[in-house]
Amino acid sequence: MADVAKIRRNLLLGLFLLASASLVTHFSWHPPFRAPEGRALANAMASALTLLDAVWVTWLFSRKKTAAWGYLINGLLVIYGTVFMTHFGWSAAGGQASLFRYLFHSMTPEVLVLWADFFAGSVLYRLWFIEPAAKG
Repeated sequence: MADVAKIRRNLLLGLFLLASASLVTHFSWHPPFRAPEGRALANAMASALTLLDAVWVTWLFSRKKTAAWGYLINGLLVIYGTVFMTHFGWSAAGGQASLFRYLFHSMTPEVLVLWADFFAGSVLYRLWFIEPAAKG
């Protein structure tokens, strides 16, 4: 069996990098400090949730005792992000967009990154429980 600890470290790094990429994307799409009138709270929430994912969820996944919490919170963030990004991406098109526009000029690529983050977390969660309990 491959060294599970090394695989776990690589997945943790991958989770952190995916969430960090989402954070940078949110900062460019929803600048929390230069928000237009009436958008300050929405922009701050989008940035805060991705920061939560990058820092806290990654930390929760780094320990066996808290991995279940990381899995739960990561899943909730994925559901929340998928619903809101899909809704706002499609509503921005005004209902007159083609399938091509929905797929490539909406939030679909960001939703796919979000789901990649979820599946990496899912594998990481499962890795905590296949490692032998005691060595030696």
